[in-house]
Amino acid sequence: MSDFLSDNLLFNNLDEIEQKYNIKFKAHELQYKEKILNIFNENLHEPLNDDLTNGNILNIFGLHLYCIKQNYDKMKSYYLMSAKLSNSSATHNLAKYYSDIKDYDNMIKYYLTSITNNDENSLASMHDLKQQVSAFELYNILSNVSNKNEIITNEISQLENIKYIKYHIEFLKKTYRHTKIN
Repeated sequence: MSDFLSDNLLFNNLDEIEQKYNIKFKAHELQYKEKILNIFNENLHEPLNDDLTNGNILNIFGLHLYCIKQNYDKMKSYYLMSAKLSNSSATHNLAKYYSDIKDYDNMIKYYLTSITNNDENSLASMHDLKQQVSAFELYNILSNVSNKNEIITNEISQLENIKYIKYHIEFLKKTYRHTKIN
């Protein structure tokens, strides 16, 4: 360990953090092992200047604030800074946070952002969104996405094959002939 760590070491390795807080660091985050340990051992309280342009580190600060400090305002600011640097883990984490506090509009917004990023978090975000809304709600949400990717298109196709959704779609088409419903 580096001299940067003080005597109040809480975690010796990343596995201990993952187990305690039920989180999983991604493969690309493992290169920041020492910094993650410093953050979660509370030896590094704020991002250093060079960290402010690193979406992975900002996301990890957000995780720390969520898991340990429960400082949700500051957590959101780090997640948003990370998301602006194209870190989809932060976008996914924001969606999960909004799900936890039952803010479904923001939950949907950030899950959709994560899904349309078309990266490693897209399928997890789709899975989590499906757990939060009914199939019919999901169909309506996804149908209104303007920049549909393969994940969204496939999910819409699967939903259209569900019997009661087919019924609702046909009913809406008959009822609102002048409104386009896909």
